[in-house]
Amino acid sequence: MNTADLRRLDLSLLAVFRAVMRHRRTTAAAAELNVTQSAVSHSLARLRALFDDELFIRRPAGLEPTARALQLDEDAAALIAQAERLLGGQAAFDPADSDRLFRVSAWDYETQLFAPPLVARLRSAAPHAGLSLRAANRRDAPGLVQRGLIDVALGYFPVTDSDLRKAALLEERHVTVARLGHPLFRRETLTLEDYLAADHILVSFSGDLRGVVDEALAVQGAARRVTAAVPLFATALAVVAATDQIVTLPARIVLSSPLRDRLSVADPPVDIRRFSIFALWHRRSDGDPAVSWLVGEIEAIAAGLATVGTR
Repeated sequence: MNTADLRRLDLSLLAVFRAVMRHRRTTAAAAELNVTQSAVSHSLARLRALFDDELFIRRPAGLEPTARALQLDEDAAALIAQAERLLGGQAAFDPADSDRLFRVSAWDYETQLFAPPLVARLRSAAPHAGLSLRAANRRDAPGLVQRGLIDVALGYFPVTDSDLRKAALLEERHVTVARLGHPLFRRETLTLEDYLAADHILVSFSGDLRGVVDEALAVQGAARRVTAAVPLFATALAVVAATDQIVTLPARIVLSSPLRDRLSVADPPVDIRRFSIFALWHRRSDGDPAVSWLVGEIEAIAAGLATVGTR
């Protein structure tokens, strides 16, 4: 890119590029930027000529970025952030006046625990803002953050890229659950013998019939009988409440369930590793007061959940 090309590049083009990267549709990008769809299309045409690349390929599900667009995305975000600092820094974020769309990813556990209070807090503190909650597992979510498609990811992220920031939210343990009156739960404690004699439900997003409980049992030279796998925690609890099968789940999922009064809860007779839940965001958002505010709200929710299900 020569000096003439630099004169053709302005921040408004980069803002359009970033909006299209986020939404993958010109209509949604136009709505975010408060411009017409034709203005977005015109800016994309200028960008394509400037970078000599298609940048976005039209697909049935939306606009798919090219390899060049993915390469440019982080640099474009950094340039915009630097320009804002050069021009006096970003304005203070006022949630009461903001109409920002906050984009968060979560999986089953995080959605059940964080979505209801997060929606309530946004409606109270930021009534004009929106929340887009997207399903993404621990493998996919970091990439969505890297590409700028979400602001914050919630989940279990034991290892992350150096460009990503994370804050610990919760540490979770497991409990074993059965319907009220289940014969195996009439004793004070659940024995390993009873546990292995039961029929088990497993929550498995891939459909596998083996999970962390089976790994822990294998260390003891034991194995349980898993009769069914379901993809959601709520489904597993509904099955258990209506049958004689049992399930081992994260404690807060069980204790916050609307089915709680129909369930018996016990400590599993096997040592299952605990896991932590994190909030994850990109370092380019460190100077974004809106993202900082969102992370603060999520941390406040986590603080309220911290004592639920702990022993």
